[in-house]
This record gives sequence, C-alpha cells and structure tokens, in this order.
Amino acid sequence: MQAIFVDYPQVYSLAAADLFNLVLLGTLSTARAQTLLVFSLKQLPAKSVALVSCLQPVIAFLLAWYVIREVPGVLVMIGGGMVLSVAIYESMQHRRLV
Repeated sequence: MQAIFVDYPQVYSLAAADLFNLVLLGTLSTARAQTLLVFSLKQLPAKSVALVSCLQPVIAFLLAWYVIREVPGVLVMIGGGMVLSVAIYESMQHRRLV
C-alpha cells in the first residue's frame, strides 16, 4: 500500500551512492531500532517499553529544531513535555521496583 506514495521516476534517477545510503538507513537505523525494541521487551515490562518508545516524536522534533531550525509551536512543546515527564516518571517507578 505504501508503494503508492513513491515517486518512482525520482527513485530511478538516484545515484548509486544515494541508493547505498538509503539501504544503510533502512538496515542499520530502522532494523537496529526495532531489534532493540524487541530485546527490551525481554528485560522490561511492556508498559515501560511503550511509554519510553513514545519518545520518538520528541526526539524527532528536537532533531528538526536543531538540524533544520524548525521552531516548534507551543502545543508541540507542551506535548513533548508531557511525553518526557511520563517517560521519566515511568523509568523512576521501574527502578524503585527493581
């Protein structure tokens, strides 16, 4: 289904180095992240893993802010603060139980 959103003429015109970088991005970054997520489920409760994985949008907006100087809106900052506070709270709760 996602193949519908691919601009095939542009993909076919990519240089070999760009295709190599795209494959590296998919295999190293995405595959490693998913593998670490699965292995973390063996060590932590599912609730903790789910809450900590909610940090992805926060990290994405921080990277966008730093890399491309995109200024986040007030609601983005509030939402990011909420996610961070819940993740920190959950991490502290898990440490007390262990």
